[in-house]
Amino acid sequence: MGTALRLPPWRQGQLDGLCGLYAAINALGHIAAPVASIDRRWAMRLFKLGLGYIADHVPLTVAVRDGIDPEPWAALVSHLTEYVAAKLDTPFTVSLPFAGNPKVARDEWLNTARLTLNAGDALLFLLAGQHRHYTMAARLTPRLLVLHDSAGLQHLQLSSTGMVASKRRHRIQAEWTIVVSMGQPRVRERPG
Repeated sequence: MGTALRLPPWRQGQLDGLCGLYAAINALGHIAAPVASIDRRWAMRLFKLGLGYIADHVPLTVAVRDGIDPEPWAALVSHLTEYVAAKLDTPFTVSLPFAGNPKVARDEWLNTARLTLNAGDALLFLLAGQHRHYTMAARLTPRLLVLHDSAGLQHLQLSSTGMVASKRRHRIQAEWTIVVSMGQPRVRERPG
């Protein structure tokens, strides 16, 4: 389920906490692929823009060392998405389907993930528990949530994955689930 990802994920360094920035860039690369390839130059531009945004909202040394909190992360994803949408002259939508609802049931979250991935949209989320990590889902199978991840995480076994209040090894913090969708590119008429 879900569309095949065209490029490997951009990977973060071993000493930084910028997984949220990488998750956003990886998601935008995936979602924009039908219109434009987010190559190294594009990714570097997004990285620089994202670092500037982070530095305006969080002390950069804290962000690099410890990562960023969910509110500035969601705003960062929106900021980068607006930039890509403007550059491509294509409408994009950013939504938080469970905003303000930390007690989402696991089946409800998995159903939303399935629908999102089947639609070809990007699904980003905050993974708690063993990890405190922002990542992107690539595919959902009956046993696995396959990731497109900057830290090299390949998948989560669904049997060891629950919601934030569970005791499972991997915990999804549902209220910080972000869906990025791309609309139809605008058609420009030629003067004639």
